[in-house]
Amino acid sequence: MKRIAKKVGAVVMSLAVAVSGITIGETKTKSVKAANNWNLVWSDEFNGTSLDRSVWSYEIGNGNWGWGNGEIEYYTNRTDNVRVAGGSLQIIAKKENYGGQKYTSGRIISKGKKYFKYGKMEARIKVENGNQDGVWPAYWMMGENMNEGVGWPYCGEIDIMEHANSNNYVGGCLHWNTNGLKGEYSHGSYGSGFDGAEKAFGYYTDNENNGINGWHTYTLIWDANHMEWQLDGKTYLSQSITSNNAYCFQKEQFFLFNLAIAGPDTGFTNNVTANDATFKTATMYVDYLRVYQQGNGTNTTTPSTTTKANTTTKPATTTKAPATSPVETITKVLYEDTDLVANTDKKFGTYFDTENNSWGGGVTGTITDATNKGITVALDKLGTNRWAAQASLGTLKYYPGYTYKYNATITSDIDRTLVVKVVGNDDGQHDSPVLENRTINVKAGVPYHLSLYVTIPADYTSELYLYYGLGKGNEETVDSNAKNTIRISNVSFSTTRKVIESETVNRPTTTGNGNKVTSNEGTTNKVTSNEGTTNNVTSAKGIQATKKQLGKTTVKKATKKKNSKKVSLKFKKVKGAKKYQVQFSKSKKFKKIILKKTVKKTKLTIKKKVLKNKSKLYVRVKAVGSNKWSKPKKVKIKK
Repeated sequence: MKRIAKKVGAVVMSLAVAVSGITIGETKTKSVKAANNWNLVWSDEFNGTSLDRSVWSYEIGNGNWGWGNGEIEYYTNRTDNVRVAGGSLQIIAKKENYGGQKYTSGRIISKGKKYFKYGKMEARIKVENGNQDGVWPAYWMMGENMNEGVGWPYCGEIDIMEHANSNNYVGGCLHWNTNGLKGEYSHGSYGSGFDGAEKAFGYYTDNENNGINGWHTYTLIWDANHMEWQLDGKTYLSQSITSNNAYCFQKEQFFLFNLAIAGPDTGFTNNVTANDATFKTATMYVDYLRVYQQGNGTNTTTPSTTTKANTTTKPATTTKAPATSPVETITKVLYEDTDLVANTDKKFGTYFDTENNSWGGGVTGTITDATNKGITVALDKLGTNRWAAQASLGTLKYYPGYTYKYNATITSDIDRTLVVKVVGNDDGQHDSPVLENRTINVKAGVPYHLSLYVTIPADYTSELYLYYGLGKGNEETVDSNAKNTIRISNVSFSTTRKVIESETVNRPTTTGNGNKVTSNEGTTNKVTSNEGTTNNVTSAKGIQATKKQLGKTTVKKATKKKNSKKVSLKFKKVKGAKKYQVQFSKSKKFKKIILKKTVKKTKLTIKKKVLKNKSKLYVRVKAVGSNKWSKPKKVKIKK
């Protein structure tokens, strides 16, 4: 079955599968019993009058491009769309204009609250009016390591049950990155409709009367080696998870329930969308969600609590030094969910190309409400180039090697196509390296909720900026002389996992005669720099010294031909250094840096347009991990 390609960082749903010859039962029971050698370790019976917020969170909005699938509903946290009543969870999809969409529905997740590794995951579900065009219910799981900044499909996705349109079957599916947790993006999938499992659908035998509309039990059996999907207790699909780099399925996964409405570009429904004229309110009923495990159920996890299933919080790691050492190292939280935007004292700024005969066509405008969280830009004309009008925020402090979730709300008084970039400044023109470059379509008067994940490489040393291209793009049909007011608000750029510090503290040690000896000094190591770790050593008397770092390099050669954009460099190798940061400036004091680049070699040629036609040019180098720059070296210009 054709499927829309997903993008990394989007929390999206996947394909469904099904099987033949399944007999359906209608009996509805709420008794909770262990099955065979399975022990019930946790359940939500939905017996109350409201959603258990210690377990579930709402996801709200339409996501990025309809949650990555072209969906056309708006998820809310209203009881009109999500409620607990009559002994079941009810997710209700309605035809109504809300949040810029024609339909509303609900989507709940247990991320960060309730997640599991291995077991028997069972839910009893029916979807009233679920056999309509465009109705897409799903019961599924995703990797809890998304809380640590691991994006899709690296985190893994397990679709336990999905259904589309009036199909007489349901199914399950796996999605992961076939190059492993840290390898290059390569989406892998297995399940109904994919190679090797084209006919592995769970077929209803009562579809004419009930099918998806009737009560059925949907089960996933999952261990370290394989997964098995069942409909009403009968297996219709199984898959080994020990090959093809499917490591993500040996980690905890959280639950999701949602009732989507497909749009004309939703591949899962074969591009079949809801019929606005005939649509009937659809309700996904979940009688219960139960998790069984074998033995003591030690793979059940709930943060900050302990249950009968040996549920434990994940504490900060403590690593003790050997018994002969006078210190011990304690790892503790430095920042959690750190928002780079909230922590900066910078404000949004703008750039307008005001020259009428220039590349941008002449753009003027006014700005208001400029803060670190957003800005309002009123353009008198759009000009003739996307970047003739810009809004930006930077530079932002960041932690290399972490993934950040980037959120913002963008509104416009006319239909626009804009560009959102996350970029460095290695070329001196805020155009390299590019970490994110996203084109978005903003409808007049309808808030666009930007939500994406940006991973900053561990060796990244450039500056960090958030950019918005507001001028007229080549693909836009809007008049270049049109006026336009754009509001950027609610901007955040937050880590999705903890940034830690390590602290070394005094600990008593024992001499050969049994006497206890206490060290006089303790060392505190804090991550304070984008270029490495600065280790501050504080003695018992409070006198601060600096722990030995990487040494200082020297630029031996720097030459350039006149009117060339190539500079030949040679500098001294630093022991222990793996990479070097190179900077160019027209000033010996480096008041303005025109090019910044990170390199591995100590003898190389750097080729950049910005280096051309410079009669005076200086270069300096330092090892990544050192705080010492070389002396500025004037680039020798050869004729």
